[in-house]
Amino acid sequence: ACAPPGYCFVQCARPRPVTEMTSDKVNHGGVCLFHHSSLKAKRVDFGVFKSFEYVSAYITGSTLTLLFIVIFRPGSVTLSQLFFDDFSDLLERSATYASSLVIAGDMNIHLDIATDQSTVKFNDILDSHGLVQHVIGPTQVTGHCLDVLITRQELCVRSVETSPPSLSDHST
Repeated sequence: ACAPPGYCFVQCARPRPVTEMTSDKVNHGGVCLFHHSSLKAKRVDFGVFKSFEYVSAYITGSTLTLLFIVIFRPGSVTLSQLFFDDFSDLLERSATYASSLVIAGDMNIHLDIATDQSTVKFNDILDSHGLVQHVIGPTQVTGHCLDVLITRQELCVRSVETSPPSLSDHST
């Protein structure tokens, strides 16, 4: 119901705790990838990761072939080594696809603080996989850069613009 006209989606609902499997409670959350209806999307499953939610799809069009991954790492969960291990594992699994790679999402890491230990670890992982993070500047009302657009180094990204937050506390 929330897909704009002319768009389709691939989504992954937030998993319910086992204790709520038979509950009528609404399950809020999950990750969604919208794509233009002229493109074909085939969901790709890389397994389950405990430290973040994701959805991934192999997107094809007349002149386009890419693997697109959307990630959400909850900021309410303490950042730990598990996230870095899970993220590295996801990148290793995605490396088997010869197509272009795009990763977008909310990492909830202060990527604007270059000396922060978590930022250094994150950037080291990207560098070791030949990846580049293209978002520069604040993406959240607190002034931090928490959101990413990541590609392989060989993919030419001319510019990335972020709009001021409006519907949430993050930019679009």
